[in-house]
Amino acid sequence: MKAVFSRFLRSPLGLGIWVLCVLFAAISILVGAVPVLVAIPVFALAGILASMVLMLTPLGAQSVVGERERENRERDARVLGGVAAARKRLSLLRITDPQVKVSLDRLVFAAGTYLESAVRNDSRDPLAEDAVLGAVEVIDDYLRLSDAASSSYHRGKAASESTISKGNQELDSQAHRTIRALDAAAVELERRLGADLGGFVDGGPRTDGSGITATDRVKAREELE
Repeated sequence: MKAVFSRFLRSPLGLGIWVLCVLFAAISILVGAVPVLVAIPVFALAGILASMVLMLTPLGAQSVVGERERENRERDARVLGGVAAARKRLSLLRITDPQVKVSLDRLVFAAGTYLESAVRNDSRDPLAEDAVLGAVEVIDDYLRLSDAASSSYHRGKAASESTISKGNQELDSQAHRTIRALDAAAVELERRLGADLGGFVDGGPRTDGSGITATDRVKAREELE
């Protein structure tokens, strides 16, 4: 009940009631009709009673529902904004390992398609969003280990051959884990969007029917580079 009343007070109807109460209280005080110490509690009580009565009417119920929908839209916008920021960050990363880069590009493309679908259909998929946000953690782990291995290599004689070799092995192992994690996230996105597991295919009603997959795009970009 408390949440419902709070939503009503934040709705245009609830705010309108309090604006009128404040306005009447101010006018009453200015013309000297009611003392200040009387006007404030009286009109505050009037506002509370009017809000409680109107909240129980059909118009009040519509106001509560409308406020709840507005809150949901704001929450969805915040979440999708976070997912879009995560996708943009992933798209700007410079990955030297070609296999990791292919998997990352596939995920970035899938995430972009999800965001387009979410905005177009005004609907969200928390599992798809988790896949994108989880990929950020995975790639961060890979980059940390990659930076550590690169530092060991550039130190040269300061690090033993065995230490460098161990670092490279750990990096290779991390790269394989990263590829599996990124591919799994991309497959999850593609599956939830009803696309082929090998990559989103531009053969649907929104495309020209070329049949180009995400993997084909990645290869084409690499050839141009």
